[in-house]
Amino acid sequence: MSGMSEHTAVVEWRRVAGEAFVDNRYSRRHAVTYDAGVTVALSASPHVVPVPYSDPSAVDPEELFVTSLASCHMLCFLYLAAKAGYLVDSYRDAASGILGRNAAGAAAITVVTLRPHCEFSGAPQPSPAELAALHDQAHHDCFLASSVHSEIRIEPAL
Repeated sequence: MSGMSEHTAVVEWRRVAGEAFVDNRYSRRHAVTYDAGVTVALSASPHVVPVPYSDPSAVDPEELFVTSLASCHMLCFLYLAAKAGYLVDSYRDAASGILGRNAAGAAAITVVTLRPHCEFSGAPQPSPAELAALHDQAHHDCFLASSVHSEIRIEPAL
């Protein structure tokens, strides 16, 4: 990677007509539009803000955080696997994050666990040690993993 790059997202929220707002009873549903033009419905998590003020059908910021780390790890892993000559047929990660309290007592995603499972075909096939080394290198190469203070666990399935 050379130099710096800027990444943008436009987050928009509007008060629903008739909602008082100042009583803290307002919809947290909003949208984000990325530079490619894709728009995603977002909301506060129903674990944080009760329904109907949150929308369980929308993506919440905590899910986006976990998704970002899982996606970054996967992209780094796929690059490294291809470079090593391994033919990856599929990659699936049932990632999760724990919302807890950090050392300062503030609410934070304290642990993110990535559970990548890959299927390979052809030869060569990575040994368990080679697979673990690929995941370790992918974790160190992931820009986002290098940007956060949460514990990130990699638990690859063999």
